Amino acid sequence: MNKSNARTLRFLEQFFGASNKFDLDKIKRTEGKSAKIRPWVELLTQSEAQPTILPCWRPKNNQVDWYGIAFSPKQLRRLSEELMAFVGPTYSTYRGQTAQLNLRDPIEEAVNEFTQGNAIKFNGDSSQIWQALERMRQVSARCVKHNREIPRPTGRVLRDFYMALQAGTRSCAEQELQYLANQHRLDALNLLFLRVQLLAELEQWNELLQLPEIGNLLQLKKPFAVTIALLKAVYQVELLRFEQNNNNFNCVFNYFKLL
Repeated sequence: MNKSNARTLRFLEQFFGASNKFDLDKIKRTEGKSAKIRPWVELLTQSEAQPTILPCWRPKNNQVDWYGIAFSPKQLRRLSEELMAFVGPTYSTYRGQTAQLNLRDPIEEAVNEFTQGNAIKFNGDSSQIWQALERMRQVSARCVKHNREIPRPTGRVLRDFYMALQAGTRSCAEQELQYLANQHRLDALNLLFLRVQLLAELEQWNELLQLPEIGNLLQLKKPFAVTIALLKAVYQVELLRFEQNNNNFNCVFNYFKLL
């Protein structure tokens, strides 16, 4: 088990612990009402965890609190938009706000640690919320299936690629790049340009500068967005530390001449 999977498992064990009447083992076995939770849990156990919604059934007051789980501000905004569309004030207390978590509560402490504060909390009519969330999940699943089965115009694939970047969902963006490659929609150079933009948007600066093609890329004529991405990467990796240390870093401006 890698560190990411271990971290996810630890979170799930904490979330579905003694302070939550929903039981993780029953969810895994899809027993009774817990079966409805399993698809949402499985979003966290993919190779790259995806935003999800998890319920906490409080033993003390028999109330169900719902937590939106995201891993970046962009993912949180996207999840918020979906929840407002499918659940929102019609069925719940949710009005688009980020959760104000109580760190003395073991559930909310676990949520805060796992999401770094990129979380949502709401409650309301549980039966209505269950139905709304199931519609939300089914619509999302149909969209994914539709996109996989029907050939899509290149422009639409690129649109979905950039939307995935805006949401901070790397796995979806990677899927769109792979689709473009598999369908031979773009040549290797243009796919490389898109990968540079992907890594820059997700602020993976070291990974960007370690691309095997980086040497050739620096010699080529590039789109403006790619040039800006490379400049930002060099600044973040090579120059920022000098600025933070208040040192004279004029000598390292030679990096920019390569661009």
